[in-house]
Amino acid sequence: MARSSLVEIIRDPKLNPYPDIVESDGEDAAVEELRGSINFAPRGANTFVITYKDTKATRARDITARLTELLVAKEGALRLEQAETTANFAEKLRGEALDVLKRNQNELNQFLADHPEFAIDASQGASGGEGASIRAAQEKSNRPRATGDSALQILERQKARIKAR
Repeated sequence: MARSSLVEIIRDPKLNPYPDIVESDGEDAAVEELRGSINFAPRGANTFVITYKDTKATRARDITARLTELLVAKEGALRLEQAETTANFAEKLRGEALDVLKRNQNELNQFLADHPEFAIDASQGASGGEGASIRAAQEKSNRPRATGDSALQILERQKARIKAR
């Protein structure tokens, strides 16, 4: 157990089992004496057995209860700190992802502004929607027929899209 927790017991006049040692040798000596009387044994996942030996049964019960309270409080504070650290880390990652998304969206917008032939017409929409098959048939009939040159076909399609605007 941490020294700070044991000092709380030593400083409490109702619980201090070693007032004589505190007076003669100081707080540190009393803490070390108290540490020797306490035993922590793991019992399973997040479970401990705390034992304390004393000549007075009521004081042993009270000190054991106080040790339990201190241990539970430390564990709660540790879990809270871990949760806050995890939340801060997740928020940082979220912020970084949003920054990347904004930068990519700006780059896409700039590209589409520089190359409008690649932009999807707002009247057609990205998903097609109702009448998509009719529009596709109309576009197909309006396209010039290419004669085998794929580069030429690509340029003809781009020309048709630009003129359609």
